[in-house]
Amino acid sequence: MRDRKRILDNLETSYREAYASAESRDDRGEMARLDLDFQRDQLYFELLLDVRDYAPFSIVRKCTVE
Repeated sequence: MRDRKRILDNLETSYREAYASAESRDDRGEMARLDLDFQRDQLYFELLLDVRDYAPFSIVRKCTVE
């Protein structure tokens, strides 16, 4: 199972690359959208990771094995 830091770091890396691309084109609308999307996705992932971390292991294992 991937650890929390790795997942969130991968999310941040992908958004930073997309943001840098939008910034190089001076696409302010895309930059704003990416900023909001990143914040939303980061919250979603943190919530899902919290559920994963606090769910009984047997439930998590069953969901990931099937």
